[in-house]
Amino acid sequence: MNNKTLALIFLALAAIYILRKTLGKPEVRSIPEYLVQIDTSSVDKILLTPKDKSGDPVELVKENGVWNASNGQKTVVANPGSIKNLLSALGEIAPKQLVSKNPERWLDYEVTPETASQVECYAGSKKKTGFYVGRFNFDQATRTATSYMRMDDEDDIYSVDGFLSMSFNQDFSNFRDKQLTKAKSTDVERLTLTSDNDELSIEKSISGQWIDQAAMPLDSAKTANYVNTLMLTSGTEFDDDFNSDAFSPAEKLEILLNNGQTVTFSVYEDETGLQKPFILHSSDNKDAWFRSDSAGIYKRVITNFKDLVK
Repeated sequence: MNNKTLALIFLALAAIYILRKTLGKPEVRSIPEYLVQIDTSSVDKILLTPKDKSGDPVELVKENGVWNASNGQKTVVANPGSIKNLLSALGEIAPKQLVSKNPERWLDYEVTPETASQVECYAGSKKKTGFYVGRFNFDQATRTATSYMRMDDEDDIYSVDGFLSMSFNQDFSNFRDKQLTKAKSTDVERLTLTSDNDELSIEKSISGQWIDQAAMPLDSAKTANYVNTLMLTSGTEFDDDFNSDAFSPAEKLEILLNNGQTVTFSVYEDETGLQKPFILHSSDNKDAWFRSDSAGIYKRVITNFKDLVK
């Protein structure tokens, strides 16, 4: 057997080997590095439809650098913190795994239009991205969270690390300002509660000691705790249907600040509220009216003040 023949046999065996390795290799499905990757500074409109379809979709629109939130009936300036968190979640979304390419599995992973949170982002009239976020799993053993999503123009279902479902399954109230005031506890000089022709007040003396209206010193730790809690208090349940013109405030807490300004918390009693008969309104957050029971923000604002003075 000459060298030419040996060379041909070697080449044939090499070709067979390569073919067998290639043909026997399982198919590898590649997935994109990112499902969503956008410059969020260019986004000026976001449409959110929560999983619970009983509520109205949320429209977030940026005008002159300010984000507004609307549910189709009411428009308010959006909470900057909520917008920042949303844009952060939108910037880059990387898939962990391709779960299925079969539309019949959409319902299993809750990525149908009827069962998912829907997200659409625009820059002007141009749609930047759109997707559905569905089922959420949390593995207690590994303490890891997994969300499932689908781009709105594709069949593929992907798993994504993290709390994506919670980031986008938000209703109108999540983007509203829930704080009663932006003032800080160190700004407070005097508090005066008026109710039923009664008036109770506390103020800082020249030495910085909190005193009551009879100039008697108050417990410094308890007073500081009350004032700190008061200035950080936020409402939880909005009541946009409350008609303040039909009621007079039952109680008012006036907060005098060291810049001479006054913030007023007004409390109305609405007996039709049954479980939550108190309505609280702040002059520092004029678009919001909050419902409360006796253990909610009413207690933190009014009841705790009365207990402090007593």
